[in-house]
Amino acid sequence: MKRVKNFGDLSVDKQLDLLEDGLEKNDILLFQFYGMIDEYTASQEIIDEYFENYCDDVIYYYNPQIQKEIQQDILDVFIKNRAIYGEKGNTPTYNPKELYNQIKKGDYTNVSKEEISIIKKLVFYKLMKYNIDEKLHKYIDERAYGKSQWILTEQGKINSDSGVIWYKPFNRKETLETLEKFPLFSCIVLKDGELLDNFSRGYVVEETASNYDLLIFENS
Repeated sequence: MKRVKNFGDLSVDKQLDLLEDGLEKNDILLFQFYGMIDEYTASQEIIDEYFENYCDDVIYYYNPQIQKEIQQDILDVFIKNRAIYGEKGNTPTYNPKELYNQIKKGDYTNVSKEEISIIKKLVFYKLMKYNIDEKLHKYIDERAYGKSQWILTEQGKINSDSGVIWYKPFNRKETLETLEKFPLFSCIVLKDGELLDNFSRGYVVEETASNYDLLIFENS
Protein backbone atom coordinates (compact mmCIF):
# COMPACT_ATOMS: atom_id res chain seq x y z
CA MET A 1 0.00 0.00 0.00
CA LYS A 2 1.27 3.46 -0.91
CA ARG A 3 0.24 6.73 0.67
CA VAL A 4 -0.04 10.18 -0.92
CA LYS A 5 -0.04 12.64 1.97
CA ASN A 6 -2.13 15.82 2.01
CA PHE A 7 -4.19 14.68 -0.96
CA GLY A 8 -6.94 16.98 0.29
CA ASP A 9 -4.83 20.05 -0.49
CA LEU A 10 -5.08 19.34 -4.22
CA SER A 11 -7.83 20.81 -6.35
CA VAL A 12 -10.34 18.27 -7.66
CA ASP A 13 -8.76 18.67 -11.11
CA LYS A 14 -5.34 17.76 -9.73
CA GLN A 15 -6.84 14.90 -7.73
CA LEU A 16 -8.40 13.45 -10.86
CA ASP A 17 -5.17 13.88 -12.81
CA LEU A 18 -3.40 11.84 -10.12
CA LEU A 19 -6.08 9.10 -10.24
CA GLU A 20 -5.89 8.92 -14.01
CA ASP A 21 -2.11 8.92 -14.12
CA GLY A 22 -0.92 5.66 -15.67
CA LEU A 23 -4.32 4.57 -16.96
CA GLU A 24 -3.97 2.20 -19.89
CA LYS A 25 -6.22 1.70 -22.89
CA ASN A 26 -9.81 0.85 -21.89
CA ASP A 27 -9.08 1.50 -18.21
CA ILE A 28 -11.96 3.14 -16.34
CA LEU A 29 -12.47 4.58 -12.86
CA LEU A 30 -15.34 3.14 -10.84
CA PHE A 31 -16.54 4.68 -7.59
CA GLN A 32 -17.89 2.83 -4.57
CA PHE A 33 -21.45 3.43 -3.38
CA TYR A 34 -23.12 1.84 -0.36
CA GLY A 35 -26.60 1.06 -1.65
CA MET A 36 -29.57 -0.43 0.12
CA ILE A 37 -28.57 -3.24 2.49
CA ASP A 38 -30.84 -6.27 2.69
CA GLU A 39 -32.27 -6.55 6.20
CA TYR A 40 -31.82 -10.32 6.10
CA THR A 41 -28.10 -10.23 5.22
CA ALA A 42 -27.06 -7.18 7.23
CA SER A 43 -24.72 -7.95 10.10
CA GLN A 44 -25.76 -7.25 13.67
CA GLU A 45 -22.95 -4.72 13.83
CA ILE A 46 -24.53 -2.67 11.02
CA ILE A 47 -28.00 -2.92 12.56
CA ASP A 48 -26.61 -1.78 15.92
CA GLU A 49 -24.79 1.12 14.28
CA TYR A 50 -27.95 2.37 12.59
CA PHE A 51 -29.84 2.16 15.87
CA GLU A 52 -27.11 4.08 17.71
CA ASN A 53 -27.20 6.79 15.04
CA TYR A 54 -30.98 6.93 15.35
CA CYS A 55 -30.78 7.29 19.14
CA ASP A 56 -28.07 9.96 18.83
CA ASP A 57 -30.26 11.91 16.38
CA VAL A 58 -27.55 12.07 13.72
CA ILE A 59 -29.74 10.65 10.94
CA TYR A 60 -30.60 13.01 8.10
CA TYR A 61 -34.21 12.45 7.09
CA TYR A 62 -34.92 12.97 3.42
CA ASN A 63 -38.57 12.54 4.34
CA PRO A 64 -39.28 13.97 7.83
CA GLN A 65 -42.42 11.83 8.05
CA ILE A 66 -40.21 8.73 8.36
CA GLN A 67 -38.87 9.97 11.69
CA LYS A 68 -42.41 10.21 13.08
CA GLU A 69 -43.32 6.80 11.68
CA ILE A 70 -40.31 5.15 13.32
CA GLN A 71 -41.20 6.62 16.69
CA GLN A 72 -44.78 5.41 16.41
CA ASP A 73 -43.64 1.96 15.28
CA ILE A 74 -41.43 1.68 18.37
CA LEU A 75 -44.31 2.73 20.61
CA ASP A 76 -46.46 0.08 18.93
CA VAL A 77 -43.85 -2.56 19.81
CA PHE A 78 -44.23 -1.68 23.48
CA ILE A 79 -48.01 -1.53 23.22
CA LYS A 80 -48.49 -4.78 21.27
CA ASN A 81 -45.54 -6.99 22.16
CA ARG A 82 -45.27 -6.70 25.93
CA ALA A 83 -47.51 -6.52 28.98
CA ILE A 84 -47.44 -2.78 29.61
CA TYR A 85 -50.88 -3.01 31.14
CA GLY A 86 -52.01 -4.65 34.34
CA GLU A 87 -53.68 -8.05 34.51
CA LYS A 88 -57.08 -6.53 33.72
CA GLY A 89 -55.64 -4.51 30.85
CA ASN A 90 -56.57 -1.11 32.28
CA THR A 91 -53.76 -0.23 34.68
CA PRO A 92 -50.59 1.01 32.92
CA THR A 93 -47.42 -0.53 34.32
CA TYR A 94 -45.09 1.43 32.07
CA ASN A 95 -45.77 4.37 29.80
CA PRO A 96 -44.74 3.57 26.19
CA LYS A 97 -43.35 7.08 25.66
CA GLU A 98 -41.26 6.81 28.81
CA LEU A 99 -39.86 3.51 27.57
CA TYR A 100 -39.14 5.09 24.21
CA ASN A 101 -37.22 7.97 25.81
CA GLN A 102 -35.43 5.46 28.01
CA ILE A 103 -34.04 3.33 25.16
CA LYS A 104 -33.08 6.45 23.21
CA LYS A 105 -30.73 7.19 26.12
CA GLY A 106 -29.29 3.68 26.03
CA ASP A 107 -31.16 2.51 29.13
CA TYR A 108 -32.81 -0.87 28.54
CA THR A 109 -34.20 -1.30 32.04
CA ASN A 110 -37.72 -2.81 31.93
CA VAL A 111 -37.22 -3.62 28.23
CA SER A 112 -36.63 -7.20 27.12
CA LYS A 113 -33.85 -8.35 24.80
CA GLU A 114 -36.51 -9.54 22.37
CA GLU A 115 -38.09 -6.09 22.25
CA ILE A 116 -34.75 -4.38 21.66
CA SER A 117 -33.95 -6.84 18.89
CA ILE A 118 -37.30 -6.17 17.20
CA ILE A 119 -36.89 -2.41 17.55
CA LYS A 120 -33.35 -2.37 16.18
CA LYS A 121 -34.38 -4.34 13.09
CA LEU A 122 -37.44 -2.14 12.68
CA VAL A 123 -35.36 1.05 12.74
CA PHE A 124 -32.81 -0.39 10.33
CA TYR A 125 -35.45 -1.62 7.88
CA LYS A 126 -37.33 1.68 7.93
CA LEU A 127 -34.22 3.78 7.38
CA MET A 128 -32.84 1.55 4.63
CA LYS A 129 -36.07 1.18 2.69
CA TYR A 130 -37.78 4.53 3.09
CA ASN A 131 -35.21 7.12 4.16
CA ILE A 132 -33.32 7.35 0.88
CA ASP A 133 -32.18 10.13 -1.41
CA GLU A 134 -34.20 9.06 -4.45
CA LYS A 135 -32.42 11.51 -6.75
CA LEU A 136 -29.00 10.15 -5.74
CA HIS A 137 -30.12 6.51 -6.08
CA LYS A 138 -31.46 7.19 -9.57
CA TYR A 139 -28.16 8.84 -10.48
CA ILE A 140 -26.19 5.80 -9.29
CA ASP A 141 -28.54 3.29 -10.95
CA GLU A 142 -28.07 4.98 -14.32
CA ARG A 143 -24.28 4.72 -13.99
CA ALA A 144 -23.96 1.38 -12.19
CA TYR A 145 -21.29 -1.00 -13.49
CA GLY A 146 -21.95 -3.85 -11.07
CA LYS A 147 -22.03 -4.99 -7.47
CA SER A 148 -19.23 -6.67 -5.53
CA GLN A 149 -19.35 -8.87 -2.44
CA TRP A 150 -16.41 -6.93 -1.04
CA ILE A 151 -15.71 -3.33 -0.12
CA LEU A 152 -12.59 -1.20 -0.34
CA THR A 153 -11.58 0.51 2.91
CA GLU A 154 -8.49 1.90 4.61
CA GLN A 155 -7.64 -1.74 5.38
CA GLY A 156 -7.86 -2.71 1.72
CA LYS A 157 -10.26 -5.17 0.08
CA ILE A 158 -12.59 -6.70 2.68
CA ASN A 159 -15.35 -9.26 2.15
CA SER A 160 -18.83 -7.94 2.93
CA ASP A 161 -22.23 -9.65 3.24
CA SER A 162 -24.00 -6.53 2.02
CA GLY A 163 -21.59 -5.69 -0.81
CA VAL A 164 -21.41 -2.37 -2.63
CA ILE A 165 -22.32 -0.89 -5.99
CA TRP A 166 -19.61 0.41 -8.32
CA TYR A 167 -20.54 3.16 -10.76
CA LYS A 168 -18.88 5.12 -13.54
CA PRO A 169 -19.58 8.85 -14.00
CA PHE A 170 -20.53 9.64 -17.60
CA ASN A 171 -17.78 12.20 -18.17
CA ARG A 172 -14.96 14.21 -16.59
CA LYS A 173 -17.35 16.89 -15.33
CA GLU A 174 -19.38 14.31 -13.40
CA THR A 175 -16.19 12.72 -12.04
CA LEU A 176 -15.00 16.09 -10.75
CA GLU A 177 -18.41 16.62 -9.13
CA THR A 178 -18.09 13.21 -7.46
CA LEU A 179 -14.68 14.11 -6.01
CA GLU A 180 -16.04 17.40 -4.75
CA LYS A 181 -19.24 15.98 -3.28
CA PHE A 182 -17.66 12.86 -1.75
CA PRO A 183 -14.13 13.79 -0.60
CA LEU A 184 -13.78 10.52 1.37
CA PHE A 185 -14.24 8.33 -1.69
CA SER A 186 -13.07 4.86 -2.73
CA CYS A 187 -12.55 3.95 -6.36
CA ILE A 188 -10.88 1.29 -8.50
CA VAL A 189 -9.16 1.04 -11.87
CA LEU A 190 -10.65 -1.63 -14.12
CA LYS A 191 -10.56 -2.66 -17.77
CA ASP A 192 -13.95 -1.77 -19.23
CA GLY A 193 -15.96 -5.00 -19.50
CA GLU A 194 -13.86 -6.90 -16.93
CA LEU A 195 -15.21 -8.46 -13.72
CA LEU A 196 -14.98 -6.23 -10.66
CA ASP A 197 -12.76 -8.79 -8.92
CA ASN A 198 -10.11 -8.15 -11.59
CA PHE A 199 -9.48 -4.49 -10.82
CA SER A 200 -5.83 -3.47 -10.99
CA ARG A 201 -5.60 -0.66 -8.43
CA GLY A 202 -7.75 0.72 -5.67
CA TYR A 203 -7.80 4.21 -4.19
CA VAL A 204 -9.16 5.11 -0.75
CA VAL A 205 -9.16 8.58 0.79
CA GLU A 206 -8.39 8.48 4.51
CA GLU A 207 -9.10 11.35 6.88
CA THR A 208 -6.10 12.32 9.02
CA ALA A 209 -5.81 14.69 11.96
CA SER A 210 -5.24 17.69 9.69
CA ASN A 211 -5.96 16.60 6.12
CA TYR A 212 -6.88 13.78 3.72
CA ASP A 213 -4.40 11.19 2.47
CA LEU A 214 -4.80 8.97 -0.57
CA LEU A 215 -4.12 5.27 -0.05
CA ILE A 216 -3.21 3.24 -3.14
CA PHE A 217 -3.69 -0.53 -3.17
CA GLU A 218 -2.57 -3.02 -5.79
CA ASN A 219 -5.03 -5.87 -6.32
CA SER A 220 -3.07 -9.10 -5.95
